Amino acid sequence: MGHAFSRLALLVWVFLLFSATLVVPMALAAQKGPIQVGPPAVENYYPERFVVHFPISSTAGPVTRVAAKVRFGNASIVHNTELEIREEQDTTWATWTMETGDTTAYPYLPIEIRLVVEDAAGNRFTTSPISLVYEDNRFEWQELRSPQVVVRWYRGGKEFGRTIFNLAQNTLRRLQEDFGLTFSQPFVVLIYADADDFFSWHSLRTEWIGGQAFPTLGAAALIISPDDPDYWIRDVVPHEIVHLALSPLLDTPFGDIPSWLIEGLPQLYEQGSPLLNTYILMDALKDKRPLPLGIMQDRPGQNRETARLWYAQAFDMVRWLVERHGKQSLQTYFTLLQKKKIPSRAFQQAFGESEDAFYASWLSQYGLPTPT
Repeated sequence: MGHAFSRLALLVWVFLLFSATLVVPMALAAQKGPIQVGPPAVENYYPERFVVHFPISSTAGPVTRVAAKVRFGNASIVHNTELEIREEQDTTWATWTMETGDTTAYPYLPIEIRLVVEDAAGNRFTTSPISLVYEDNRFEWQELRSPQVVVRWYRGGKEFGRTIFNLAQNTLRRLQEDFGLTFSQPFVVLIYADADDFFSWHSLRTEWIGGQAFPTLGAAALIISPDDPDYWIRDVVPHEIVHLALSPLLDTPFGDIPSWLIEGLPQLYEQGSPLLNTYILMDALKDKRPLPLGIMQDRPGQNRETARLWYAQAFDMVRWLVERHGKQSLQTYFTLLQKKKIPSRAFQQAFGESEDAFYASWLSQYGLPTPT
C-alpha cells in the first residue's frame, strides 16, 4: 500500500474541468509601478503538457526578461527558469511550458508561480504567488466536497461517490480524535474506474499498483470500480486517507522510519474484512516463519506471497504496538519526529523500548523466539 500498492496486498485529483484553453479567473494583487502582469491564459493538454501564457506590459519601455520561480504542491524546492517572451501589439506574452508525456503526470498537481519581470528602463517587478492546478480534464467528473476532503469520480452514481466520501470523512474524523490533527486544506481523492484509465498517465504499469497517494500534493488517485466488492472499497479508501494525513508527521530527513509502522498504521483504520491478513499471518506463525525485523523495516518488494505476508505482519505488529503502549505513545512519537529526533531514538523515547525489544515482545505473545 502506501505510495504504490496492490489489490492483493490491499494497497493507494482536479478542480472544475478546464477546456483545452482558458483564461484563469484569478485576481492578482494590486500592482504599483510601470510593470503590470495580468491573469494568465492556460492550455491544459493533460497528460502531455501544461502551457501558461502571462500577459505583461510596462509603461517605461519594452519587457526584456521574464523568469519564473515554480513550486509544486507543498514541496520546499523552488525551480527557477527563464520564460520565452513574444510581442503582440502593446502586450508582451511570457510562456511557461511543462512537458509530462514521458513521465508520470500527476492527475492533480497544484502549482505556485512567481514571475520576476524586468524592462528596458531597468525596472524589476516580482509578482505575488500565482496559483494554478494541472489536472486530468479528460473525464466528466462528479464531485462531493467538505472542508476536509474532495472526492471526484466519473463512473457510478451518487451512492457510489457518497460511500467513498463518507469513508474518507469518517477516517479523518477518527484521526482528529486519536491524534488531535487539524487540516488546513482539503485532501483530494480521484477515483479511476479501471486500470487502463489510471495507467494512461502513470509511467509504471504493474499489477501491484492499485492506486497511489501523493502526500506532498495532498491528493490520491485510486482504482475503484462501482462493481468492486464492498470490503475492497472499505479498506483502500481509509488506508490512503491515513497515508495523506499522517505523512507530514512522518516526514523526517534524520533517518528511516520503519516501513512496517508506515504501512501497518493505515491498516488499523481499514473497515473491510481483516480475515485474509489473519489467515496469512497465522499460517506463517504456525510454521515458525515470521519475517525478520530487518525485512519488515524495508519495503516488501515484488514477490507476491512475501508481500502478502509482509502486510499482514505489519498490521499485526502495529496492532500490538497500540495494544501495548496506546495511541498516546504514537502521538508522542509523531511529536518527537517533528522535533527532528532521530527515528530510532524517538521510538525508544516514545515507547520505552527499542524496536528490537518491541519485535521480540511481538513474537513472544505467540510463543516464538526472536529469529537469528
